[in-house]
Amino acid sequence: MANERMKILYFSPTYSPITHGPALTAQILAKIPGSHSFEIRIVSESFEYEKPPNAYLIKIPNIRIFHAWGKWIRMWCYHKKAKEIYKEYSFDYLMFNDALLGLFSSFALRNAKIQVWGFCNDSAYMKLATNVNKGKLSFLMDCLHAVAEFGMMHLADGIFTCSEYLRQRAILFYKVKKEKIKCLYPGISLDFWHFKEREFNQINTREEILFVKSDYKNGGLSVLLKALLRLKRYSFRLHLVGTPVQQEANLQRLLSKFPSINILTYGQLSPFKVRDLMYQCDTLCIPSLNEGFGIVNVEGLATGISVVSTLTGGIPEVLSFEKYGWTVPPDNPFALAEMIESCWKNKEERLRRSKEGRKMVETHFTSQLLQDNFIKCLLEK
Repeated sequence: MANERMKILYFSPTYSPITHGPALTAQILAKIPGSHSFEIRIVSESFEYEKPPNAYLIKIPNIRIFHAWGKWIRMWCYHKKAKEIYKEYSFDYLMFNDALLGLFSSFALRNAKIQVWGFCNDSAYMKLATNVNKGKLSFLMDCLHAVAEFGMMHLADGIFTCSEYLRQRAILFYKVKKEKIKCLYPGISLDFWHFKEREFNQINTREEILFVKSDYKNGGLSVLLKALLRLKRYSFRLHLVGTPVQQEANLQRLLSKFPSINILTYGQLSPFKVRDLMYQCDTLCIPSLNEGFGIVNVEGLATGISVVSTLTGGIPEVLSFEKYGWTVPPDNPFALAEMIESCWKNKEERLRRSKEGRKMVETHFTSQLLQDNFIKCLLEK
């Protein structure tokens, strides 16, 4: 097979939303140049903004009574779709950008020549001991998902994580051989996320703050709002991006508790509009409670906006302390308020970190590096 073109079938539940890191990885891998000895075809439930060549659309039954079992229904539907596609596209690798969704396939194909790989993008199922929903049905489902992820970790031929933090967590929690799990850092297109040198406002002018996260709760929005209440002496406006329509009512209930804060909400936006807001705003602040990696922080550094975030999960692998952004422990509105103020007060330091952040992204987190490292990991296997 070394001298033949290797064929990959890659399942990604979503493909387009810019706030979804795994979908962005799927987009970049789908664009690996044809000169390589790999061919990748994408299977997704939606192609909102663009559809790659030779892609497949899959429809998942929306049976409300089985909503809590959505991932398990997907496992079966994805496996059936893979078997159907194999008749015309005899792939060598079957990949799932949500690892546990490959459980059925990894079991069914355990004696086949096809290699099954999965992506582990967060540690949600590795933190059941601290789950706040104990005693609820959602906690039971999380336990079942943890079992599925455990099974996939052991049955799959290989696992990718989006950070070294997640790789180490998976090795310890699931007792998987370290050789089996590869850290594959996400990347971004520098042609799209180009750098804009900032003037940065003086402290007495209005600061435009950007928050980009589909899961605003895990993104620490309530922590940010509490921190901003402590900065009333400054003029600022908060821009909220990424909340799905089905969560809009819950978001508005949260925002109603902070009537004194000037807030604009946008919902989910195209990559182009998110980029425009990066250039219009002065500070990107997503104080995540937990984060597998945090691709939006990389995009922010690439554009030159000041980035304020938290020391949790894989974020420190991007925001090294006191180098490119400003970081604080998670779930601490007092420390966050002080750090935001420190950022705003020092224009020269903002300019320095802005330029250094762009250089760091150019060195470590490009789409080209993602593609190269992906191919290297497969060839090593």
